[in-house]
Amino acid sequence: MIDSASVQQTLNVDLNSGTDVDQLSLTGPDGETWREKSVGDTDTVSVNLLSSGGYPPGEQTINAHDSEGNVIGSTTIDISPNIEITEIGFAKSYDIPNGGLERPFRPVVHVENTGSGPDTVERLEIESPLTGDRYEPEPVIRKNAESGASATASSGIPVASGERQGVRVDHPALGAIGANRDCEQTINATVTAGLLISSDETVEVTVSGVAPEETPRGMRGGFELRNEQCSLNTEIQ
Repeated sequence: MIDSASVQQTLNVDLNSGTDVDQLSLTGPDGETWREKSVGDTDTVSVNLLSSGGYPPGEQTINAHDSEGNVIGSTTIDISPNIEITEIGFAKSYDIPNGGLERPFRPVVHVENTGSGPDTVERLEIESPLTGDRYEPEPVIRKNAESGASATASSGIPVASGERQGVRVDHPALGAIGANRDCEQTINATVTAGLLISSDETVEVTVSGVAPEETPRGMRGGFELRNEQCSLNTEIQ
């Protein structure tokens, strides 16, 4: 009855042509049915895995039911995301629409999904010595750094299996030292990606500022103007 099943952001179930399947049900590793989907007049059924609170990760059983609710076919598939923070940089180093130059020291956190199922980055939290009354304590996602797409804490940014996403945070907690004249300093921080499906991913990161060579860029009011923008290096521990 069920020919095959594949996963990206959605679960796509291909049915054998001509079979009398009225409904599909999805049962998680705990044995509980967490989603039901009417088939209708189609041989391919798609299920959005990240809607309605997501899904329980692990081995899923896909059951095909006839019009009377009897199970007439089934198959299993593992759907388990694995989100890792792989790189942390700053907006000025990436091609980010409307923001890479205006706010060059906003953090850009890259996450990669090496698992077999999708997940959603719902929030990013940054704790550093620079976080305090001057900054929001729990910054939320503002931009997808790859596409410039807007995102909010409620919608988040989906990361499909095998996908890598860059997320810009509208918060200078890591990059504030870059805007200082005296930027030759080092801070240690904690970056956490809050996830819909998986347990939150947390890394420790060291940010080091390197003072640039001052280069003249003209005169104004009898004073020489100079380019002074720090370089920032990050290292995930």
